[in-house]
Amino acid sequence: MTRRFGVGFVFAVLGLGCMVVAAAAPACLAAETEGPNLLFNGTFDNGIWYERFRGWSPSGWYEWFTCGDDAPEHAVGKDKPHSAKEYVRIHMWGENWRGGVLQNAKNVVPGHWYQVTGYGWFAKPQEAPPQAVEKIGLDPYGKLAEQFSVDVTKHPAPPYNECVGDDPKTEKVDWPDIPDTTVWSKTHDYYNDWGKFEATAEACSDVITVILYSESPARADPIYEMNWDSIALREIPWPTKRLAADDDLTGDDGVQRLRVNYQPGLKTAQVTWRTNVPTGASQVIYRFWDAEGLASERAEDVMVEQPRVGHYPFETPVVYERNETSHWIEITDFQPPADAAAVEVVALSRALIDGQCKTLCSGWSLLHLK
Repeated sequence: MTRRFGVGFVFAVLGLGCMVVAAAAPACLAAETEGPNLLFNGTFDNGIWYERFRGWSPSGWYEWFTCGDDAPEHAVGKDKPHSAKEYVRIHMWGENWRGGVLQNAKNVVPGHWYQVTGYGWFAKPQEAPPQAVEKIGLDPYGKLAEQFSVDVTKHPAPPYNECVGDDPKTEKVDWPDIPDTTVWSKTHDYYNDWGKFEATAEACSDVITVILYSESPARADPIYEMNWDSIALREIPWPTKRLAADDDLTGDDGVQRLRVNYQPGLKTAQVTWRTNVPTGASQVIYRFWDAEGLASERAEDVMVEQPRVGHYPFETPVVYERNETSHWIEITDFQPPADAAAVEVVALSRALIDGQCKTLCSGWSLLHLK
């Protein structure tokens, strides 16, 4: 049913929706943006270091190391900071080790994308490279948040379990390892001078974990160390044009009450809808039909199918939300082609469902323009 309201037209549809599971991370990601750093004490310069049995750790960060291995020592670095005055040093005497520091960021929204950046370098002996592994990780599911949960922002800090991974010296599995959901930066060989690391992921929990990681085999040199500084976690724009890839979408009734309001005089269209679960990002995709195409048998065959993202050549930018169930997007500079008889609109919303990020998709809404 189409109804006239002044210079606008309103069309509503209650149709089946659809849902697609998150695709793999895109190869081309958005560039770092200058938003607030979501990490506590990301520069290690707030002047508070709390004591552990293996040295001093930066306020707000947890020590971690492999169970059963020799635990590396943590210390305050002051000789060559990347920024400001202090940085964290993680070092070991002669033995192989794997460890670092980590932090859980709790002020994130599922369906938003985040980028962690940081700087590090590994001490290189004069004789040969140490074959160290240096990288930064971002676990979008925050699976270590329960184990690393005490308040370590002050000194003294409460005790916690630093062990990550199984102790090979025992028969049972002791502790969870670094999650396999972790998205890693490239590994680098930054020796004796600062180099940049970065990793990007979509939050699929209300907690994500930043992991500073290094490991090195045993060697004869008396001491070797990893250094970290200037760690930042920032929200970035959705990295692709669409919230879903060009896949067939399966039926779901999670998107309802799709409405389109077209105002020719203002060259705008407003699209509203509701979802039965909170979402973190939304988008509208659409296409135009001329009178011949709209009336043809081929068009009717296409339009009875479930929406397929690739059928729609136009889209609005992805809009970030903060766990919303009511959605509103305006299409600006909306100027249908002269021969357009109708516009077909579909709404997409990104949600966390059963622990997975998924794209909810409305049924199509057809608005006659003539």
